Amino acid sequence: MSTTFHAYGASSPRAPLEPISFDPGELGREEVEIQVSHCGICHSDISMLDNEWGMSTFPFVPGHEAAGTVVALGEEVKGLKIGQRVGVGWFAHSCLSCYECLSGDYHLCARGQGTIVGRHGAFADRLRVQWTWARPLPDTLDPAQFLDAQTKNIYTLAARVKPVLYQEPCYCGCDKEVGHKSLLDCFTDLHGAHCVLCKKEGAFTYSESQQGKTAAEIRKEIIDGKWKEVDLATYETLPAAK
Repeated sequence: MSTTFHAYGASSPRAPLEPISFDPGELGREEVEIQVSHCGICHSDISMLDNEWGMSTFPFVPGHEAAGTVVALGEEVKGLKIGQRVGVGWFAHSCLSCYECLSGDYHLCARGQGTIVGRHGAFADRLRVQWTWARPLPDTLDPAQFLDAQTKNIYTLAARVKPVLYQEPCYCGCDKEVGHKSLLDCFTDLHGAHCVLCKKEGAFTYSESQQGKTAAEIRKEIIDGKWKEVDLATYETLPAAK
């Protein structure tokens, strides 16, 4: 695998993002390398791009709301494996030996490093962070366990768009009933098999993502109630992947 990363970066404060390439160097013993599939944008990215806080380094590559797949592991990485889906947030490193880290408050580490502070972020094809901060994304349930064709097919489609489902809301009230945080949670357990609303939202998310729509665009459509137009009877057979 090439060690050249391809990204979008700015050469100076307030400059436009342009394609850049860089060599990240040797993979650290505690680092995990991630093939980025999705990355959000936060106002913090803009603040860092404009160097509003006086701690940006250039060229600057934004992106600290990322999801992707593990493609390389350092020698001391724990709990992760090649091919695993993970998410990365604001932090990319902590010392793991101070009082705060040993107490489980890694985000309070005085030597902690932000994903876009002195490092290149996830507006790139690949990203490296300490294993502690590459958080595993839950897997959807195995569709093979369902006898009902419709349910099996919708769980199959949900597995194909996990990063998108992770960014979508669910409006059946399961967040209050069972603590779900996103539509993905509905398909990491049996809730999605029993809830018609969740099935429709899951199928809608897959269909819209196949048309090239972003998670933000799909989220707006879900909020507007367009998922209600889904005819579940059409999912008795599995749509062909595009």
